[in-house]
Amino acid sequence: MRYLDVSGCTFVSPIVAVQVNPLPDMPRIAASSATTFCQGESTTLSTAEQASYRWSSGQTSRSIDVRTPGEYTVTVMDQNGCSSPASSLIRVVVNPCHPPHYYSQSLNHLLRRPTGHAYGDRRSVLRVDKQASNPYYHHQSIRRLFGTHPQ
Repeated sequence: MRYLDVSGCTFVSPIVAVQVNPLPDMPRIAASSATTFCQGESTTLSTAEQASYRWSSGQTSRSIDVRTPGEYTVTVMDQNGCSSPASSLIRVVVNPCHPPHYYSQSLNHLLRRPTGHAYGDRRSVLRVDKQASNPYYHHQSIRRLFGTHPQ
């Protein structure tokens, strides 16, 4: 390219090639398990392989272990240094769990009932999962063992 400066001198500039790289596609987040779970549990969020990652939580790895509730997104950067648009939002819900003593009290109540009203013998009742994280699941475990609804 030729151009003329204010003094009347002519200059020749070499041609410069410019390459425009496309942006990476919007990443998709995959969860290793349910995104609604009880306190103390977790799920792993991950995305497809790229040069680098930036999660809304600040982490920079391909996969993150999530134990806290919130809304998570990720952006990725490809080998050309181009950033993607943010992924769709993934919402993680962490529900409180009943402490183990809740179940122990329930089992003690069943064990103290008169023989005619108990649901199975002591060995059968003790097989119920005292650490179950969901009262409905715990209730169903008793029903499954004894074929009836505990009162």
